[in-house]
Amino acid sequence: GVQTCALPILTLGGVFTPRFIPGFNLSVDYYRIRVNNLIATLGGQTILNLCYDLPQPNQYCGLIFPRNPDFTFASPALISGGVNYAKQKADGIDVEVGYRKQWTPDFRTDSRLIATYVLKRENYTSPTNPNFATQQLFNLGDPELAANFATTFTYKNFDLRYSVNYVGRQIIGAYENYYSYQGRDPTNADLTAEVWYPERWIQNLRLNVRVNKKYSFYTGVDNFTDQLPPLGLIGNEGGNGFDPIGRYWYAGFRADF
Repeated sequence: GVQTCALPILTLGGVFTPRFIPGFNLSVDYYRIRVNNLIATLGGQTILNLCYDLPQPNQYCGLIFPRNPDFTFASPALISGGVNYAKQKADGIDVEVGYRKQWTPDFRTDSRLIATYVLKRENYTSPTNPNFATQQLFNLGDPELAANFATTFTYKNFDLRYSVNYVGRQIIGAYENYYSYQGRDPTNADLTAEVWYPERWIQNLRLNVRVNKKYSFYTGVDNFTDQLPPLGLIGNEGGNGFDPIGRYWYAGFRADF
């Protein structure tokens, strides 16, 4: 059998809670992960890219079925199954900031920011060349920066919550299509007119009214600026983080018995 071997994972972090700012906390964590003999499930586009990029024959082309005699796609056309990586590397920084304050007996605020900044994410996917790396960072589903901020204003029985999700830019296709990597030339620099999917800010509002200890009503609107997936995406490709629905209104009530 194949054994997955993780090398030591390095994490460094700290928490800052200053006395001169009551209710404030800041945590910062740096991680460095190295994994050998990794078995992972790849997305369809990644399998196609690796089949094309790596020397032939390779294990990724074996997951793709040829077209039918009438040129229609086979069913299935591709198997997104487990494959062996030589190794994987990931470095990044996670930040969390919180601030809670009671301004008056009836009014308080509670805010929190969570952000992830990826420094490195690459896969060594060649079964014949363990030093051959492909960059996962910036590919669809792996932005360099992603963040979520939320703040709640509470006045007596009313809670108003604002939140925003940030998804950084992501590249169309594979990074190596457009940019040199490990000294290799781009594989297809003019593949598309646009190179990057643009960043997105998804903003939401929610109002909650507590009638008493048992009953409450709420209403809200998600993605109130109606930010749709860019450049023909439909929002479910490769964990890209884009909102596929657009502006969405809702309302309801809660009863505790």
